Amino acid sequence: MDIEKSVKALDNVKVAVCIPTYNRPDVIQEYIENTVFRYLRHNFDIFIYDSSEDKLTEEIVKKGMQQYTGLHYRKVDSSIHSNRKVYNIFMEFGSRQEYDYLWVCSDYIRWTEFVLDSVRKYIEKKYDIIIPNYQDVEKIGNKEYVDINALFLDCAWHMTLFGATILRVSTMLNDINWNGLVERYMVPDCINHSHVAFYFEKLAAMKGWKAVHLSFSKSDMIVSSMRKYSGWHKEVFYVWCHCWPTMINKLPECYKNKKRVIKKIGVNSGILSYQNLKKLKRQKIFNKEVYRCYKSEWHNLTNIPRLFIWGLSIIPPELIDWEEYRKEILLKKRIKKFCQKHDHIYIYGAGRKADRYTGYLNELGIPFEAYLVSEQVDNVKIKENHKVVQFYKELLHTGNVGILLALNEENTKEVMEKMELCFYGENQISSLYTDI
Repeated sequence: MDIEKSVKALDNVKVAVCIPTYNRPDVIQEYIENTVFRYLRHNFDIFIYDSSEDKLTEEIVKKGMQQYTGLHYRKVDSSIHSNRKVYNIFMEFGSRQEYDYLWVCSDYIRWTEFVLDSVRKYIEKKYDIIIPNYQDVEKIGNKEYVDINALFLDCAWHMTLFGATILRVSTMLNDINWNGLVERYMVPDCINHSHVAFYFEKLAAMKGWKAVHLSFSKSDMIVSSMRKYSGWHKEVFYVWCHCWPTMINKLPECYKNKKRVIKKIGVNSGILSYQNLKKLKRQKIFNKEVYRCYKSEWHNLTNIPRLFIWGLSIIPPELIDWEEYRKEILLKKRIKKFCQKHDHIYIYGAGRKADRYTGYLNELGIPFEAYLVSEQVDNVKIKENHKVVQFYKELLHTGNVGILLALNEENTKEVMEKMELCFYGENQISSLYTDI
């Protein structure tokens, strides 16, 4: 197939990106303003499934539909569980068979141009499941699967994320006993992971399927700065320590290594990391009662020694707060000292950490120029009365510039490696600050 015919073939592939949302009009407004155009120019149609209790989201989407012909709106009953909504989406597109691929994503996810380009290329190869992974903690890389247990062991934990699976409609959403799946998995102790159950129930019944895992960096999946806690946040232990193992153990007997798959959520996702347990303790979600409830199961859920978990469960939350408060005081002192050495301050990043740094600078009375991001900003964006602009190397030669890296650890290292020569060359003009 020559290049011209290959491009034409890709253009003819229809992809539906479905976004379930609930009472988040600001997130959807941001999505339409900054993200929709990127999907549409790849021939991906966008469907917003809105179960909000007011009409704000509907008004925002319908206004956007006047600008974008590939943007669509669906009203959904707010009383239905979010996972049942996803099943309904699966059933809708499976029965219509109007699209070649279906991609259900959370409303806070923003994939970059590089990811969309990559997905288009792999769609042409007619995989039954495409799995984009921005947190390839096991360094799997780009890998094709035809063995059901290899896929189960490597990818099941990551496929819990809405957005981690792109389904080929003609194979994955065809000839399915939905009533049987609903009866088995749409129950309280499985419903939160019923979408994962569907993937592996379907694969177990298929022959000749093939899947592909696509590895990306964390910078390839942008999280909306307006993201709120997940709906299950206050039930985090029930959802991940009870429901996840229950669902996995219900899967057909052909699946091996179920204990290893169950534990990967706690180890790979960070949900049951020590830092997250500290955060949940501070929020009074983790306590002695939770520890006792899963006392005999902690070794099956996380690599953190049970003694550490027990110790954290009995520490008064205020002691954790005091330690964090002490660290925050030291951090603000270091930031102030850094900023005093520079005439022009920028914040690299536009997420939660950038919000925290903005608060520190406002509290310290230190002005800054703008927020910097790695990806191109197509429209002028304003955050906290400051512009959000793409980083450009010429900025380093505009004077005595200091840049605060408000990024997670992995992205911080990536940026520092990428720009090491710029910032640490012999003729150093600018400098970075990071608390990592």
